Amino acid sequence: MDKVKESDLITSFYFEPVDGLPIADFQPGQYIGIYLHPEHSEHRCIRQYSLSEAPNGKSYRISVKREGKGETRGTISHYLHDNVQVGDVVELCPPSGDFYLNHRSDGPVVLMSAGVGQTPMLSMLNGLTRKKTEQPIIFVHGTMNSRVHAFGQHIRDIAEKNDNIEQILFYDEPTDTCSGHHYAGRTDLELIRDKIDLPEAHYYFCGPLGYMAIVKKTLQGWGVTEDRLHYEVFGPHKDL
Repeated sequence: MDKVKESDLITSFYFEPVDGLPIADFQPGQYIGIYLHPEHSEHRCIRQYSLSEAPNGKSYRISVKREGKGETRGTISHYLHDNVQVGDVVELCPPSGDFYLNHRSDGPVVLMSAGVGQTPMLSMLNGLTRKKTEQPIIFVHGTMNSRVHAFGQHIRDIAEKNDNIEQILFYDEPTDTCSGHHYAGRTDLELIRDKIDLPEAHYYFCGPLGYMAIVKKTLQGWGVTEDRLHYEVFGPHKDL
């Protein structure tokens, strides 16, 4: 296992099989389960995390946000950040989930996320990039500022090398040292409608429940049909 800090709040974990055999394949957007037993917990815990890298046959990557502090402290996310170290062995569940790219469509793809909700979008973007697709891809992301923004440079590099890919960034509360973002404030799709309201586009979005509810309502208001809306809610299943 390898471990890489991506921002002040997000760290990536890379897992390879100890037996050296190929890993189970997956669709970009799916997730894996990880079993952990924190020292002060009576029970072994399982958590699901979206895979944040495209399939490569050798390893899985998850990118985990350190959730909360004090009474709102996320036990497992903090345990991963603080206790799981390079070289440790963990038990994983095979990839699963019904949130993934529609490979039957060659129309525009709009990937929208807020915060750590970008993890399945990264897997999708990287997968599309490696396929060298020519379909238009718009990557819309919102986060607090550059300190907590993970993978920004990675996506900028992809966009610079591919004429069909564009990144649009919203920073809720940019600091004086922030750069590279396009808008200050929470994600407002009306500001970029001319870029993302595209005929036959498929929309994929993930993030906090309130964010996704607004995204879905906005897109429906533009007349986007249900079959072109794809989303995943973290945690217990809820309806938008």
